[in-house]
Amino acid sequence: MKKAMNWTCFLVLMAVLSACEKPNLGDEQPKRKGYRVSLHIEDVAQSYAGAKARALVDIDEVCSCLNAAVYQDGEKKASINQNKSDKNFGNLSLELPEGQYSLVVIGHNGSKNASMAHADKVKFDGKVTETFLYNGIIKVTGDMQQSITLTRCVAKVEFHFVDPIPENVTHLRFSYTGGSSTLDATSGFGCVDSRQTEVRNIPAEAHHAASSYAIYTFPKAQEGKIKVIMKALDANEKTLAEETFKALRIVRNGVNHIPNLSFKPNGGTTARGIEVKADDSWATSFETEDW
Repeated sequence: MKKAMNWTCFLVLMAVLSACEKPNLGDEQPKRKGYRVSLHIEDVAQSYAGAKARALVDIDEVCSCLNAAVYQDGEKKASINQNKSDKNFGNLSLELPEGQYSLVVIGHNGSKNASMAHADKVKFDGKVTETFLYNGIIKVTGDMQQSITLTRCVAKVEFHFVDPIPENVTHLRFSYTGGSSTLDATSGFGCVDSRQTEVRNIPAEAHHAASSYAIYTFPKAQEGKIKVIMKALDANEKTLAEETFKALRIVRNGVNHIPNLSFKPNGGTTARGIEVKADDSWATSFETEDW
């Protein structure tokens, strides 16, 4: 009887142990979609292509948003977006099957991610900011790491007021044509004829000191010209002053400084002599003879 009870207890114990035993799912590795591709944005080249030396800075010094996508045969295969607040900003990781891909990485300061459904028509929600681009080919044959450098692909025009702006002027509206608000990332140039509008609010200190205001566009070639209508408005959207710049030269990765602007006593604007100076970080120089 004692042996029978011992055998019964043994069977019960084995049943309990078997019921408690579960497969260790933590040891199983999830099935990978391909090889891991790790991209590190090493730096950003700010200077113009013709400069003697490049001005390299960290990505978070000039951009608040990163958008990356890989394409194969014109079709987007994967994408990743980052904001400056992300912990690993500037380090991108994705998984890709073996093959050859076109990689596009864009850094900018827009409030929204760029639309990258097609590499040859990247859209920025109608607003163009400081924008840097990398476009290259990657061949995936295994796990890989690659460092890349982004280069500025916009043109910038900066308007400099040497005198305080009148108190009743609350904002400036820039309406301009000749550039593009859409980027062909495969060529690095603009690809549509755009009518762009940018509004710049006047800070309080600008009513007591000199101030500057910048606009951006993607040139459709290395060089081009844009027509800019600048209006000074009050809080009720009434136009207090207006000036037309008929043909401002733009250069990709170049800045055109329009200095010595001031308001006429009767409400207009005037430029007391126009010249173009070179900005060190952009490292390009050209002259503006006529608006």
